[in-house]
Amino acid sequence: WQISVRGGTAPVWAHSGQQLFYWGERAVVVMDVRTDPTFARGETRELFSTQGYENTNPHAQYDLTADDQRFVMIRTTALGRTVTGDLILIENFVEELKAKVVK
Repeated sequence: WQISVRGGTAPVWAHSGQQLFYWGERAVVVMDVRTDPTFARGETRELFSTQGYENTNPHAQYDLTADDQRFVMIRTTALGRTVTGDLILIENFVEELKAKVVK
């Protein structure tokens, strides 16, 4: 099924399966979809500008959080370079917190 008449790259499905996000001409775009009883596309709308964010076609350089409420993206500098920094990942956060608080 054709999704966009204006082009787009880097599609990402919402975890709910009810929306499809993609990198449009100037913005991240969302389209509502229905898959039952058959596939049907719904309303399409631009969410926010992609200026200042990395996108290497055709693979998505962003993702959605598990609750579909926030995006994880790579920001670029004014010179077009990727911003570097530390990424801290804490696995089993609740257990780590309990171990530090309850002694």
